Amino acid sequence: MSGRSEFQETEVAAVHERGHLTWAQRVEGRAIKVWLFDEAQTFATTQGHRCAKLVIEQRLQPRVRLSQDPEELKRVHTLGKFAELATSLALGLPLPTCDTFTTLPDVEPFNVRATQSSKGELIIRTHDSRMWPYMLCFAKREEVTLIGWCWPNDVCFDNRLRDPGNRGKAYFIPQHLLRPAWEKPKARLVNEARGDYGNEEGRTGEPGWMSEQVEGRRAGVYSGRA
Repeated sequence: MSGRSEFQETEVAAVHERGHLTWAQRVEGRAIKVWLFDEAQTFATTQGHRCAKLVIEQRLQPRVRLSQDPEELKRVHTLGKFAELATSLALGLPLPTCDTFTTLPDVEPFNVRATQSSKGELIIRTHDSRMWPYMLCFAKREEVTLIGWCWPNDVCFDNRLRDPGNRGKAYFIPQHLLRPAWEKPKARLVNEARGDYGNEEGRTGEPGWMSEQVEGRRAGVYSGRA
């Protein structure tokens, strides 16, 4: 694991802190690259191991076929938590928890999907919720790139439905169809997903949910449909 001391801060990749968590980030075109340091890495690893343990102890059966090998479950869930934590920190969203296989989004308002390939596609399973937007991350543990996001109903069509490896049907969404990672979903649709129709500013009553740490906000680069 790389620590804060090994990272060279520059004008385009500044270091940030949130409580005891430290990270760096920069905008790279449509994406946001995030480096997680020290306690942030420990936080994600601990949560990933806890989620794997919950799956085993509670005999949770996700509707997608996953390995039941404890070490493989740890690897998969830990990679996912690195992606979720990077999304949370980069966009100023709530920290991820160990809730497993619930109807709530991973990092409100986003469900987060991790890929280990820089050209990987966003995978949305047929039984996944259509209420929330989905964020795709290219995750190499402490280095995570937020590639982009989409609303499922905009991209989930029959011509993208596949079942490789006989693991259950899913929609495979290519990266060029995703919205920029720094683009903000409109509050109206996010609040509809929450059932919070009367508050355009969101549950907290604050005017927006993204952190000032996102360079795209300072550049005024929010655009597109909700």
